[in-house]
Amino acid sequence: MIVLLLLSMPVSQPVYSKEASSEGEALRSSLAGLKIDTVYLRVSTDYAHQSAIEDRVLRALKARGLHTRTDWPYQQGKPLLKLTLRTQALSDCPSDKVLYYQNFELFEEVISERSPHIKTWAVTWTYGLPDPIVTNMVSLEQLGRDADEFVEQFVIDFLYANKK
Repeated sequence: MIVLLLLSMPVSQPVYSKEASSEGEALRSSLAGLKIDTVYLRVSTDYAHQSAIEDRVLRALKARGLHTRTDWPYQQGKPLLKLTLRTQALSDCPSDKVLYYQNFELFEEVISERSPHIKTWAVTWTYGLPDPIVTNMVSLEQLGRDADEFVEQFVIDFLYANKK
């Protein structure tokens, strides 16, 4: 079996704005104007660490003044911020190897300019890796460090996009 592993740094992508007068102004975060208190937060991680990572993420957001919705059940159509830091065992590899999924995505209803009567569910902001990596087992400590990094990147992007 051949495993191809592509490593890259997590990235978040700006949005291009046609109304800008220069290329520098044209780059605009899709987080601009987001009302964070309307956003639901979902943390998807290994079952054994779910509550610890979820609590850590909520504390980190609240410490920076960002309060997300935690009153489940989720209300359809509301923005959803989903942090995925989870592993999946590989059956054809040594037992200490896993697939590690790592990304942070904001899902929102988007209205097409071409067909304004059509709404679709789309990722409007993302940070992380699009595909899982093959790695050794991931500890709770590593999951926590990764959660901190992903939340910090979201906070930086959000606060910059919404500075007054």
